[in-house]
Amino acid sequence: MGRRDHRVGSDPRVSVIVPVYGTAPYVSEALDSVLMQTYTDYEIIVVNDGSPDSEVLDEVLKPYRDRITYIVQENRGSSGARNSALKVARGYYVAMLDSDDRWDPEYLASQVGVLESDATVDVVYPDALRFTSEGVGSTRYSDSYPVGGEITFLRVLARKCQILGEVTARRDVLLRVGMYDEELRSGEDYELWLRVLKAGGRISYNDRVLAYYRMREGSHTSDGVALSRDLLKILDKVVREMELTAEERAALDRQRAGIAGMLSFAEGKQALIEGDTRTAIMKLKAAAPYTKSWKLWAAMATLTIAPGILPWMYRVRERWERRRGADRSDGTA
Repeated sequence: MGRRDHRVGSDPRVSVIVPVYGTAPYVSEALDSVLMQTYTDYEIIVVNDGSPDSEVLDEVLKPYRDRITYIVQENRGSSGARNSALKVARGYYVAMLDSDDRWDPEYLASQVGVLESDATVDVVYPDALRFTSEGVGSTRYSDSYPVGGEITFLRVLARKCQILGEVTARRDVLLRVGMYDEELRSGEDYELWLRVLKAGGRISYNDRVLAYYRMREGSHTSDGVALSRDLLKILDKVVREMELTAEERAALDRQRAGIAGMLSFAEGKQALIEGDTRTAIMKLKAAAPYTKSWKLWAAMATLTIAPGILPWMYRVRERWERRRGADRSDGTA
């Protein structure tokens, strides 16, 4: 597993798990948000998942070392980092915090309150506010994604209910269903919640805005091709390992078709950036039945009439977004 530093003391009620990879400039903000919690019966486990900025991270963590358990391991992805922390966690509950995000001071008090007041709830997730690295607030998670209601396997499978990854959960439930799948580099939360629900677990939605989700270039969820491929891999695993009803299988087939369209769209965009117009047209046409976006139809029309213009526009935009991403990674949040 690698190097591990321990915090000594009696077992806490909650273990806060913070995986880190390439986000050293944001870690202190995340940890400070934990240390400002009104609920104080917790431990913090920080996992350096083979981060390329480990030297910077070690410096950033120096003021916190007596308050955290610090694990250093070779890169295994966020699933592997969370699993390493789950194995050494001492808390009855675990709370997941991405290292470039932060919590409201009432996060733990509210989330633990839900779990302690209802023994049938195994996992609870809050609403969140998305924000930029400049600190500008954006939309609520619930404004962009369906949340709440009765959270069932079928509704989550069909993406009629989407669960924020920064949950608080009963640790034994996550251990019992096998923790995070380390073969997945994205979509691992979605796959885990499907297993929890299929095993009879209960997930609940807390409608308070308790988390702040940072939008930035270069995060693992910003790669549309990889994300779509992992989602297809998840659906393959569900078919292979779970007994599905006819309704669930029909929902899965619809999901597969939609995700295949998303993948074609992402691959078409990538082909445009690389100047492969022929592949771009083929992929975008394959995506067309799954989207009503006027931008897609406009892109295909432009490719047909003036094939050289759109790839150039995409490359310019891509360079601009990379430059903006580099500016955001300078630690000024």
